[in-house]
Amino acid sequence: MQQDVPASCDIAVVGGGLAGLTAAIALYKAVPDADIKVFEQFPRTEKAGALLAVAANAQRVLGAIDETLVDRVRAVAADHGGNTSSVTHDQDDNVMATNQFFGKSGIKKPDGSVEAPAMPLLLGWWELHHICTTQLPPDAVQFGCKFAGYEETEEGVTVRFRHKGNEADGDDKDDATRGAAEVEVKAKLLVGADGAYSAVRRFCLDDGPPLNSGTFLWRARMPGDKMDFILTSEYAGHVWRGNNMFGTARMLPGTNRQEGVWALAANNEKLAELGVDVAAQPQARAGQQVLPMGKSALERAKKVASGYPDRFQRLVAASSESTVVEHAVWIRPVKGPWGKGRVTLVGDAAHAMHPTSGQGFAQAAEDAHALAVAVRDGGVSAEALRAFEESRWERAARVGDTEKRLSEAAYNKQGAAAGASMGQMLDREGYIAFLNDPRPTPL
Repeated sequence: MQQDVPASCDIAVVGGGLAGLTAAIALYKAVPDADIKVFEQFPRTEKAGALLAVAANAQRVLGAIDETLVDRVRAVAADHGGNTSSVTHDQDDNVMATNQFFGKSGIKKPDGSVEAPAMPLLLGWWELHHICTTQLPPDAVQFGCKFAGYEETEEGVTVRFRHKGNEADGDDKDDATRGAAEVEVKAKLLVGADGAYSAVRRFCLDDGPPLNSGTFLWRARMPGDKMDFILTSEYAGHVWRGNNMFGTARMLPGTNRQEGVWALAANNEKLAELGVDVAAQPQARAGQQVLPMGKSALERAKKVASGYPDRFQRLVAASSESTVVEHAVWIRPVKGPWGKGRVTLVGDAAHAMHPTSGQGFAQAAEDAHALAVAVRDGGVSAEALRAFEESRWERAARVGDTEKRLSEAAYNKQGAAAGASMGQMLDREGYIAFLNDPRPTPL
């Protein structure tokens, strides 16, 4: 059954990933009378992706957006302690550290006392996406709508989409809107939340593509019974670091050990050493939503995993090719505010960064909260968007720069040495305290 696209709304959010959904949730909470719609180009959400860390600052801002939202995340997530402990190995499988947490800086409270740093919550990307989707009204997300451009007037923005409808309309993942008709949606504001290779950004700012960070990622979900060495381990998660690579495998929280995930990353130097050519792959050139890539992605992942211990190699080889996702890591260093007129950006579209310590989603959540505050206080206006950007760009710039240096430390040193150098950097710069101050006010 074809899904009817609304002819108008107050705020149009392009991109149905975590950044777009979180922004919509925050805007609904801050301006409940506004009509907010999320437009996603794919006809459905795939149960894919790997593990995602909801950092301490993300937890606080989700709670400030809506306490029920963070409660739902906590209900299916797990922290780094107890029976969800983890162990870090070097590339030769020697144990280097257990239950490692990078940094010891606490958070100074108003009375001068110091609160211990909160541990990240862990859950699957799909689980978090499902929570965010179902936090919104049933008709808030419009699937099968591919952004095609916009025209701005004094009254608002006319946004064009290529529309093919919802999940029932087809299974073509390569071209989600093949055979689609063009539709127009009139909105007062447009929010681009469509990833590092944002089409909204390209249309609005035309400031060039994102930068390739020099890192490529593979990840997959798989049945828990195939993760034999984790099922019999005292640790729920295993991490391997060093020699320009990073690998991890863990049971998925909230699945009663019925599902697990693995992820593998390598930089260009390592890929060249292993003879893995990813430059010609479409996902090396586009940073939009990534779907499972099939047999070729699995074969490349197996080749990269050959530099790791046998048990990790067996895990990758046992994966179903239909679940393996691969993509480059794209970054956008922040040099100032983003957006113009009645258009702004959030999440990776504004400031894509290295996925080192969970700050990609955390900064998207902070964007969502700040955008909602600006629109609540300044109205559904272009002036509110500029106030939002001014409130965010310096903080996002510092986080992006620090995450880059943390990524370099994680890839280029062995096991505990990587952790030590990351921890020293965090403590020396007071990065953890910075991330958690100031605390967001409830919407």
